[in-house]
Order: sequence, then C-alpha cells, then structure tokens
Amino acid sequence: MDIGAFLKNLKFAALGIALISPAAWGLTTTPSGGFVLNKGNNASIDFSFQVQSDPGSKSYVFWAQQFWFESGPGGYLGLQRVGQTKKIIFSIWDAKASLASMPGAIAEPFGGEGEGQHVLAAFDWQVGHTYRFRLENVGGAGPWWQVSVTDVDTKGQWVLGRIQALPGWGNLQRNVTTFTEVFVNGERCENIPYARGAFYAPVADGGLGVTASITPRTYGNFSAPCSLLQVSGAKDGINVGTRSDKVDSAIVHQIGLSNGPQNWDDYDRKGKIGSIYKYQNPYTQKTEYFKLQWVDAGGRYGYFPIDGTNNAYWQYLGTTEPSYNGI
Repeated sequence: MDIGAFLKNLKFAALGIALISPAAWGLTTTPSGGFVLNKGNNASIDFSFQVQSDPGSKSYVFWAQQFWFESGPGGYLGLQRVGQTKKIIFSIWDAKASLASMPGAIAEPFGGEGEGQHVLAAFDWQVGHTYRFRLENVGGAGPWWQVSVTDVDTKGQWVLGRIQALPGWGNLQRNVTTFTEVFVNGERCENIPYARGAFYAPVADGGLGVTASITPRTYGNFSAPCSLLQVSGAKDGINVGTRSDKVDSAIVHQIGLSNGPQNWDDYDRKGKIGSIYKYQNPYTQKTEYFKLQWVDAGGRYGYFPIDGTNNAYWQYLGTTEPSYNGI
C-alpha cells in the first residue's frame, strides 16, 4: 500500500469526512482515534507511544500520530515494525528540505500520491517502554521543525532530524489523529498478527496546551469478508477485526484480534489448539496466561489450573504476557 495515498485519505478522515466510524470496534482494517488540545497555534507538541504487544518479525505495522499546520498541510511521526527491523519516522507533506541528525538516519523526499520530506532511522524500540516524540519549531527560514525522542523509562534521548516547512504554514493545530496501519499483507483479517499499542494524550508548548477530548475510532474495509465463525474469541467475545478504546487518558489500538489473547468460555468453550488465554486468577489475584493444548471429542476445553501448573487442556505460561506471533 502506498503510504502517501493512505495518509492523504486519512487527512479527510481527520477533517470529519465519513471515512471513520465512531465505533471502538469493527470489522475494519485500521484502529484510529483523535485527540483535541485546548489550544491551537502550538510551537511544540509532545506525542507519546507505547508498543504493548509486538506483532513480530514477519509483520509490517506502523503506529502513527498525525499533525496539521494552521495554514498548511500536515505530517506524521511514529514507530514502525518493518519485518526484522524496528524504525522511527517523521514526515511532512509538501516540504522541500530535510536534515538527519541521528547516526544512521536518512533524510530524503518521498513520493507517490503524496509528496514531501521524511527522516527515518533504525531504532530498537522496546515493548512496554514509553517513547515521547517532541515536534518543535526550532526557527530559521521556513521555519524548521525538529523531532527529538525520549525513552521515558531509560531516559535515553535522541534527535532524529528536522524538516523545513514553507513560509505561511504557521504553527500546529489543536487536532491530532492516531492510527495503526498494517502496510503489508493486511487484506485478510484472520491473517493479521496480533499487536497492541497505546497512544497517550499529547501536550503542547510545555504544558500550556493539554488534551481536552479523546475519541477512539476504526475505519477501512478488508478486501475479503472476515469469518465470524472462528472458534477463537478475543476481548469481549470479539474475535476478528480491530479495536480502538479510550483507556484513562490514552487511546489503545488492537489489531489481529483473532490471533490475540482469548477469554475462557467464548464460543461455548470451543477453542483453537495453540491459542493463548488470559486468566484473572481469583485465588492468587494474579493475571496468568495459558496455551490451549488439548480439547475433548466435542472440541471443548476444561478449566484452568488454579495453582500455576499444567493440566490436560492447558500449558501454564506464567504471569508475563507472552508474544502471540513469535518475535
């Protein structure tokens, strides 16, 4: 899929033209959502991300936040899984110049149905770490807009690079859009690996701008119908498609629900061997994970062990959330 064309379409979604659904879940390709700050004309915005479940080294997934200039086009920034390589990226449409700062980063024009400049680099982001991207006006002719990245957990800091805006575009609008895109092999919902990412409420101008509203959405259609009769359930018994949920002050996106964490008793206890189930153990007050390893002649499984062991149906995986796709 051409990323320029995809993001140009998302531009209209951000403006409220019916490419998105207000539903937090759907038989849709792309979880999305929006933040609205309490002020515009922002000289800087901090965008924060956390990948909570990695789709694995055979996947191509982009966790992105999108911004807009007051009197110009927009751009996007975020984290990517590109097969075995993890990346960060920062792009602005219709820009004419860019400079890389991080060692190994590339600054170059991009094309397709959308044109502009981007800066990207290999970046070994870690599951469970929060990364804060600061997009700020650093002056000069244009002016130039710079992205720096902070690992909130380790305090590591990097300057990715900068892109030159055109005169008259102004500062940044109050509207921010989120999306999680599967940009290779995302046509069939059952084949998409499970992944989960959190997008935290943005802050502008050193705290003068705060998030005033949060709206989860999903949009996009699969090229083939999703099977609704799979014997594997995900959160709330929804086993296909995507989710976008408001969780406290964040938007949490899930893709590949049919391959993600399952719930006991979904689909009349008919399960798929190898599926991973999440169990809130009331006896130990722990969150535990089990892999289904056997079903009876009717295709059904039995109860979880309550003491952190295996039984005929279940392999105990521990209390740390496992990878659902292999890394």
